[in-house]
Amino acid sequence: MHMPRLRYIEESEQTPHTRELIESAKRTGAPDPRVVSLMTRGELGIAWVEYWNKLLYQGLLPHKLKEMCRIKISVAHRCGYCSTVRSNVAKAEGLTEAMIGDLFDYAGSKHFTAREKAALHYADLFKQGEHAIDKDEVYSELAKHFSDEEIIELGLFCAEVDGVGKFVKSLNVVSWEEACELNPNLRGAATQVAAEWSLSALPESYFAASRSGGFPAQRSIAASSIALASTHDVPVRVCTRFQNGARVFR
Repeated sequence: MHMPRLRYIEESEQTPHTRELIESAKRTGAPDPRVVSLMTRGELGIAWVEYWNKLLYQGLLPHKLKEMCRIKISVAHRCGYCSTVRSNVAKAEGLTEAMIGDLFDYAGSKHFTAREKAALHYADLFKQGEHAIDKDEVYSELAKHFSDEEIIELGLFCAEVDGVGKFVKSLNVVSWEEACELNPNLRGAATQVAAEWSLSALPESYFAASRSGGFPAQRSIAASSIALASTHDVPVRVCTRFQNGARVFR
């Protein structure tokens, strides 16, 4: 097992408070002691751990729902550490590995309620980028399942998972290759997410042109999407044309 790019806090450096934060992580499982032992080396890192614990375990939304969104976003940006960490609290609330396996095909799963599916869909959109959530219909759909206060909590949560998750991934606590050895299903899940996002990354003009037969510029965009994904060794489906009103992939 390799060492992360920043060192863990030494026992001689720990205060009673940082020691309790690490012990708490051992009990809850998420965040786990490794990242807490990195973050608690600095004053603002300690403040972040305190905030993250509140955001993950307190608030209006069920912890299990937030844990599902966390894992889904973590796999999407291929963070080995975040993808393999599991909350013991969420497991006690009924979250199983079978449910986690269904996170990447949640729309057709019987494991999730309509409310949970709405949250997972928002997490999907959030990870795609600000262009995907900056739409009236996104919040109109959320309002069918959540109060304004709950939407604020969900948005803050997704922002934290996405932003800090990228930083944690870069620390290389657990590499993506190591994570896939621990859980071989992760590679397939990441491939599925990449395939879906290759389509969402295409501009709407691409689909408009495709409905009328397409034109070279749009075919170039599709080819570029495939090429980009191939550099990450991820097979991607791209919408190449419309047939009877439906998108056709290759």
